[in-house]
Amino acid sequence: VARRRDFPRPGMLCQVSACVDQERMMICEGQGVENTKVMLVEQEGEHTYFREIMRLHRVPKWAMAKMPGFSDFADEWVLAFRASRLYALLESGVGFGEYIVVSIRKCERGPPLLPVNLEEEQWTHFESAGFSLPQYLRQFGELIGLPLVVYDRIDGQHLVPYQAVISQPHWNQCAPTFLECFRRQRAAYRRINGGSSA
Repeated sequence: VARRRDFPRPGMLCQVSACVDQERMMICEGQGVENTKVMLVEQEGEHTYFREIMRLHRVPKWAMAKMPGFSDFADEWVLAFRASRLYALLESGVGFGEYIVVSIRKCERGPPLLPVNLEEEQWTHFESAGFSLPQYLRQFGELIGLPLVVYDRIDGQHLVPYQAVISQPHWNQCAPTFLECFRRQRAAYRRINGGSSA
């Protein structure tokens, strides 16, 4: 399932669900083609409009004759959706799930550090062709035994390189350990690179 805000135009929400081959990142033949669905949600004044687009594969003619009755199903679907958590989140403007954006700053004297040996306070600079906070956080987490699940985009929009997205529940679970280790990284950064900010 993929969701993107402000697509295909500002104010709209697009959600695509499909069976995808994770290795090839392509829709699975014989499964996904028939099961691929697109849902568009748009708010206009006091009304919320839902459009669901799906590919009907080899639908028999007798079934097509029954399609006018689909409107009853659509009415039931809208009622169920209005009672759902997703609808409540849309109405509140909070978003789909609880995600936070984290950022890094005050690294004017070079890239941040990665732990080599925390007990002996040994550190090394994070090296990458181009700085990416999600990549740095994943590597930092691996080295302290804390697998961080972070992303470089939210609602389909790419973030700047010094920002990352993490789910609020995951962050709440990881934050105590991560922040303690990161506090030590900041102290080591000042000691190694000089200066008073990190």
